[in-house]
Amino acid sequence: MQRCNIKRKLAECAKELAKEGLVSAASGNISAKDGKIIYIKKSGTSFKKAKAQYFVDINNTALASIEHKLHKACYKARPGIKAVVHTHPVSILTLSSLGVKLKAVTIDFAIYFKNGINIIKYAAPGSGQLALLTKKAIKNKNAVILKNHGLVTIGKTIEEAMMRSIIAEREAKLILASILLKRNIKYLTRKQLMSIYKI
Repeated sequence: MQRCNIKRKLAECAKELAKEGLVSAASGNISAKDGKIIYIKKSGTSFKKAKAQYFVDINNTALASIEHKLHKACYKARPGIKAVVHTHPVSILTLSSLGVKLKAVTIDFAIYFKNGINIIKYAAPGSGQLALLTKKAIKNKNAVILKNHGLVTIGKTIEEAMMRSIIAEREAKLILASILLKRNIKYLTRKQLMSIYKI
């Protein structure tokens, strides 16, 4: 993929994430791999007003997002992925703080998160510890919830990583709504999940 194209796609993804309410202002970060180069959002730049020039080589640590270590860790743990999305979704963070697990209510969630989602303990943003914990947790999952911080999703394309973030937060909203309404939500059964996986 040409450099200008991948940066343009990242900018489009950033705007969509802002539209979905998964990020605000400059919080969160996204990246994509093109050959041996990883492009990541510049530190302090807006998601809502993202432009192609907002994305820089991940090794340019003077400009790259504070979470460049976390992104590198994800690519090392999962060599086949091409994109990493890190958001700060309110409903997911609320559920994790309450100790409520994110499980499949919808077919979309079941398909995108066949192996579920891992949760890791709090670690300081931008730290080596956060990168290490994420690296371990993402090895066999497509998403990791960072306690009191945010969500990390991965994908073979920028679009796939983005969709995982959107679907995870929508699932969290359904579960949170059931809690607020004091009603028991009906999760997909194992039998139903197995039939979905065969599709």
